[in-house]
Amino acid sequence: VTLEEKNGLRIRLAGIVAVLTLIERGNTQGTFALAEHPGGGTRFFALLAHVFQMWMYAGAQLVEDGETSRVKMAFEPSEEELRHFFDTLVMPVVNDAIDIAANMGVDKFLDDMGGQGAIFQDIFTAQYGQELLPEEFHTQAGKDWARLIVVNEKIMRASGYRAES
Repeated sequence: VTLEEKNGLRIRLAGIVAVLTLIERGNTQGTFALAEHPGGGTRFFALLAHVFQMWMYAGAQLVEDGETSRVKMAFEPSEEELRHFFDTLVMPVVNDAIDIAANMGVDKFLDDMGGQGAIFQDIFTAQYGQELLPEEFHTQAGKDWARLIVVNEKIMRASGYRAES
């Protein structure tokens, strides 16, 4: 991925984050709680997990893993490649999300992300963890994502996008 492609992707992701943050602000300012509605932090976590994996998708396979499916990479990136991708795209996207949420005054979004260290730790758990159980995650966004990924897999199987196990 070129720097120009990363910059374009970062701009698109900032737009998505702005919408997620607006939804979260609307939810928290409303007079009722949407108990079954994923929060902005959870939606951002899913987006960030996708961004983290997208550069590794070429030649990857989807592997059934119990109640979920996981991306098995065609190659294992070197530490240097991973650090470069992280520094030039993932970290700026997280910083953009923090700035957008802070400027919009959406504290719940920020609280659910748990800070930079925690959200990154959870993204690595989502990618490399042995089991995707909510208790393995540190952030509320990661815990919620781990619960929802099982539901998503059931929907994907029911819709024919995954083979029945």
